[in-house]
Amino acid sequence: DGAHPPSRPSIDGGLANLAASHFLRPTRAGRAIADRLQRARIRKGMVRAAQAGAMYHLWWHPQNFGLDVAANIEVLRGILEDYRHLADRFGMASVSMGELGRNTLTTTPALAELA
Repeated sequence: DGAHPPSRPSIDGGLANLAASHFLRPTRAGRAIADRLQRARIRKGMVRAAQAGAMYHLWWHPQNFGLDVAANIEVLRGILEDYRHLADRFGMASVSMGELGRNTLTTTPALAELA
């Protein structure tokens, strides 16, 4: 389901390392069924993570949206709306990888010595 327990990230050379829960593939014409399945998997993983107090790492790159920017932004908008609902209902928080690394270091003294 892609959810990671809160203590899952590791620190390597001061950088946070957290495996992706899902890679958001760009939408393209002719992929409507695949896009709907991807969206459902992301939503399901986010809900499970929020309910469990776990992390969900959605990996994507803005440059991947370049072929059909409007359609890809609309997909991202839907995911962000799901996130807002989960934040309101379960307290799910959004953090950058930098914040994740800093939080991991400050809350895990043994990792701070490794960084």
